[in-house]
Amino acid sequence: MPILTASWLEMIALYPDNPAQAEIIQLIRRTFQLSENEFGYEIRIREALSEIWIQLFKICAPVLQEKTIRENGMTEKIKLMMIYIHEHYTEKISISKLAEAAFLSERECYRVFQSCLHMTPVEYMKNYRLQIACQMLANGQEPVTEIGYACGLGNPSYFGKSFRVFTGYTPLEYRRKWQNRDKK
Repeated sequence: MPILTASWLEMIALYPDNPAQAEIIQLIRRTFQLSENEFGYEIRIREALSEIWIQLFKICAPVLQEKTIRENGMTEKIKLMMIYIHEHYTEKISISKLAEAAFLSERECYRVFQSCLHMTPVEYMKNYRLQIACQMLANGQEPVTEIGYACGLGNPSYFGKSFRVFTGYTPLEYRRKWQNRDKK
């Protein structure tokens, strides 16, 4: 298991009555006793610190493995929900249907999205729909109103406002910009 997965680990308490932890405490003490005047001091420090880290990661391995297993499960759940959104973005998607697609409760659905993507499911759906709208505007000739409905973004007013916030352009400005890019 890669030890870099432990970046979330902020603090480890060490107790001298636990043999594995007592050994780490001893390694730390010996490291402080190394003399700067000793030949190869820098290399000995690196060696000692590396050994301390290895021992720390060994005692944390069960926690890291549990976290990895939990994250892998979350990864599968977020994939299922993203696939559902990608296949049904033209429809009205309720959070209950989305959660159902990954066999989760609504609350867990929100938690997984926040944990994996740092956004709510509603924000993800809206962003995905707007990305599809960008593609349709750049590559097609369908009326803007039709594109809004086709992407599941509803009425033209809401679509136009959301699109402008997302891209900084109105849908028509965006279409002109991207369809004229090849003519320059």
